[in-house]
Amino acid sequence: MSSVGEAGDLAQRAETVLRTHASAANGTSKGESNSVFARLAPELLVEIAAHMPVHSRTSLPLVCRRWVDILSSNVAAWKVLDFEERADVTSALLERLLRRSGSAPVQVLQLSLSNIVILHSRTNNSDILSAIVDVLTRHMNRMSVIELIDIPVLSLEAAKVDLVFQSPAPILHRAVLTVKSLVGISIPHRGSLFTREGAPKLRELILRNYNPCATPAQDSALHNVTHLSVTTRMHEVRILALMTVFPRIRDVFVGDFPPSPKVAFPPEIAARLSIRIHYFYDRTSVTNLVCLSHAYLRRVSIGQASAGALPVFFQALDDGDAELSIRPSLMYGPMPENSMIRLELGLPGNRQRVVESMEPASWRQELTILADRGVFRNVRKLTVSRVEVLMQSSFTIAGRLHVIAIRPRNPITVPSASTPNIMSTLFPKLEEFDLTYPPASRATSMPSCVILEDRNIRTLFLQARRISLRAQPRETYDMSWGSFCAAFLLAGHTPADERHLYKVERLELHRIRIDFGDAGPPTSGDERQLYECCTVYD
Repeated sequence: MSSVGEAGDLAQRAETVLRTHASAANGTSKGESNSVFARLAPELLVEIAAHMPVHSRTSLPLVCRRWVDILSSNVAAWKVLDFEERADVTSALLERLLRRSGSAPVQVLQLSLSNIVILHSRTNNSDILSAIVDVLTRHMNRMSVIELIDIPVLSLEAAKVDLVFQSPAPILHRAVLTVKSLVGISIPHRGSLFTREGAPKLRELILRNYNPCATPAQDSALHNVTHLSVTTRMHEVRILALMTVFPRIRDVFVGDFPPSPKVAFPPEIAARLSIRIHYFYDRTSVTNLVCLSHAYLRRVSIGQASAGALPVFFQALDDGDAELSIRPSLMYGPMPENSMIRLELGLPGNRQRVVESMEPASWRQELTILADRGVFRNVRKLTVSRVEVLMQSSFTIAGRLHVIAIRPRNPITVPSASTPNIMSTLFPKLEEFDLTYPPASRATSMPSCVILEDRNIRTLFLQARRISLRAQPRETYDMSWGSFCAAFLLAGHTPADERHLYKVERLELHRIRIDFGDAGPPTSGDERQLYECCTVYD
């Protein structure tokens, strides 16, 4: 788990603990003596508080007198100020919180100036933001991270928000600055950034609707930056000039790239660049990416594509190991019954290719071509949470199960009991298969027996040496031992396939509950061997 995920999980658990203690203590010495949390070590309390959002942390002193003494006197609890979901921020509150960290380096995270403007809509917005700007400017000399998000473009000049970005910041190493209009229309802003000497340690800069080249090149802090993210539209000519003038930047992400670039990037420039293109590509239009030396690009994300574009888009430089994940698309909110899919291909050299949205029908129609052209020949790990797109004989629409047959473009290659399964051709080097089952709410339309006994899925099970089966987050998936065995032992495979099956190194079940029936777990034979291969995680 990433450190960000661990921090978020810790914060959630901490809030539960603190509510329990508040209920037990109720502000009285008797409650404190009866509560287990009253004996919580001061350093542990400080560590928990430091990972909590500001709106929760400022309530901690209300729990009991002991916590007031600990938190008011400990600088470490206030070195990170996360303003997530807090709109009632005033200059007085911000000043008070910053002073609690003394002279220590401090991080200001997710401070939304737009939310502040909306909350104080009946007062003079520029005066409110100007007061907050004054506080931030005074403390920039000890700011290590600053994230100012959703800055109203109409208030930028009136509140002189640029003063924050022009103030000396000797220890600042990460800055996030996003600008938007009050009417919801993004307007790129040409403002001044930190100077080269004013932010000597600045390494990561994330900008939205903010021109990174507004400051003259010779005095720009971009000379110090190694990671730059720009979400406003930048044409390839400007990107090429930017990366040439600032060679220290080794990772550039452009969040809005033109769909038909005209300038070719040298491979050494492309290897430092990540781009996102809001455009639909098919087997014809995807050739527009070739001039970018797209095979060298660090990361490319396209909004939507047909499967016909994949042979070009997923082109690799070598035969190193690759990883493929097939998930629900994130572009259309929660997953409907027949939603779009998202493909992510990890390539050697820390390169990544992402198709944010693709029609499942397009994927299925092109399977034979993808297999024949060896697009996924180097995939060693396959992660799937949209199992329907891999299955040979079933998928769901509107909660109902439909039986179909894949109709490849070449009818001679239609899978049969005597011909190789298309999955073995599509993923010939597969070693690890990670499968997440559909939500429990769809168990009636997509039961475990249909998934486990599907020929395509069984083929993937036989090829992989490491297999993980998972339920959806916060769910438990039920299946019978008979269905489980049918996938791995009782499917009528050839003797060679069975020998390969017994070489499985790891078989993990995450929140998968198996019903053994009245007979209980197996005690001998092949079923016992399969049972002993399984590791169960709650």
